[in-house]
Amino acid sequence: MRWPLLLLAAGASACSDYALEPHPGIPPDAEPDIEVSPLSVDFGSLPGGEVAVREVAVRNLGAALLEVEPPAMEGDGSFTLVDEAASFGLMDGEERSLRIAFTAAEPEARQASLWVRSNDPDTPEIEVALAGLGLVPWLEITPDFHDFGEVTIPCEEDLQLVLQNVGNADLHVESLAYDGGGQLALTESPGTPFTLAPGAVAAATVLLQPSAAGDVIGRLQVASDDPRGVVEATQNASLGWTGEQTDRFTLPVDPPADILFAVDRSGSMDDDALALGAAFGDFIATLGALTDGWQVGVVTRDDGCVNQGLLTSATPDPVTSFAAATLEGTDAEVALDEQLFQMVDRALQQTAVGACNEGLLRAGAPLHVVFVSDEPERSTETAAAWTWDWFLTRYGAWAPEAAQVQLSGVIDLDDCNEGPAGYLEAVEATDGLALSICDADWGAAAVALAEASAEGLYTFPLSAEPDPATLEVALDGVILGSGWAWDPGTNAITLDLDLARAAATGAEVTVHYHLLAECG
Repeated sequence: MRWPLLLLAAGASACSDYALEPHPGIPPDAEPDIEVSPLSVDFGSLPGGEVAVREVAVRNLGAALLEVEPPAMEGDGSFTLVDEAASFGLMDGEERSLRIAFTAAEPEARQASLWVRSNDPDTPEIEVALAGLGLVPWLEITPDFHDFGEVTIPCEEDLQLVLQNVGNADLHVESLAYDGGGQLALTESPGTPFTLAPGAVAAATVLLQPSAAGDVIGRLQVASDDPRGVVEATQNASLGWTGEQTDRFTLPVDPPADILFAVDRSGSMDDDALALGAAFGDFIATLGALTDGWQVGVVTRDDGCVNQGLLTSATPDPVTSFAAATLEGTDAEVALDEQLFQMVDRALQQTAVGACNEGLLRAGAPLHVVFVSDEPERSTETAAAWTWDWFLTRYGAWAPEAAQVQLSGVIDLDDCNEGPAGYLEAVEATDGLALSICDADWGAAAVALAEASAEGLYTFPLSAEPDPATLEVALDGVILGSGWAWDPGTNAITLDLDLARAAATGAEVTVHYHLLAECG
């Protein structure tokens, strides 16, 4: 039978913490007797994000009041009590259910314990074993952090990232986003969206392209149905140059310019040769305004020797001499009149001391070769290997000390004869000037050729390879925001002609830059 009990008001004296006083008829030796059921709970397998709730019953099988402490959870945090943990009492035969929730938040088996502690003298605490398995996708990026360390500009490095689903359910990747501050970039990655089965992998590549000094951080963010949402991997690097350099030059007075005209003397060229000679006054007037250090040679004969000698600003009547030079050569002497590549090659071979063209090439002077012909270049008719690029390589070998070798042409651009083949390719390869010989305005052509001959007069070779973005050019201490250019092929700075001519005689040109590293 159940013994009646009397509830007393809170704060009144009682025989227990619950202010309960047994009926006088209850045996004084009565005890509580706890029962917990079940003693283990397996929640089974749950898809990621789902929650399951199970109940554990606590009963009092004894005659005395069972006093139960607040239930306690220990172990994996995937298991929680649904209701607030609080102490409670159970009379004889009463029971209470404890609700436990399992949230499938991570993959693999999870375990925890529910501890029920009471005043049962025989079993003061009881453990309820809890188990559950989450079927959860889980993204792991390897490495999740990478330090490239100290890297010198512009040496590139790359890093492969492995994206793996280490969970036990399919991983659905929605997007990949990368922010590398302009020097780190994601160069290879799978197209999104995509799915990774458990254990499957995908690869992505991060490329480090150093261009400016400082610390950089890159961050890959992968959005998927991984319960964590966005998973990140970061990379960093410390970038710098190997050093700095300052080159100093003195602006030259009347810098040298070497020009060689190769004129086709075939019968169709008589009028053009006369017109070229008549326009030479415009040529030297334009060039002489830029420098008095010019010299001009004219070749028409097979032997490659210049006609009338080298013409300079000291020549008494260079216009008359040039006009005469363009018309020289008998039929027997001009078999190569339509093979000007060969003629120029022979001319450059004969520039040594004692040769017929001694002094034609001066150290540091740009060499400007001007072809004048209304025919295609026919050197390949002598030897198939004698193409325009083959001769261009030879010209560079014969003139190794030239600041640059540039080829221009007054040629048949408008198909008034047989076309410009050979000449045009060579002109374009050296960024030369291509003018049409068909109904040519020889005065304008002469001015344009003179200006082209002056390109590179104020050119200064740098002593080391620069980072182009760091080049700083100053003239007498004043930094130039424009008026100069850097040629990566020759690694030289060239000042604009107008700027150079306006500068004071002997002005100092300084070029400051950071050095590029030699990358392995």
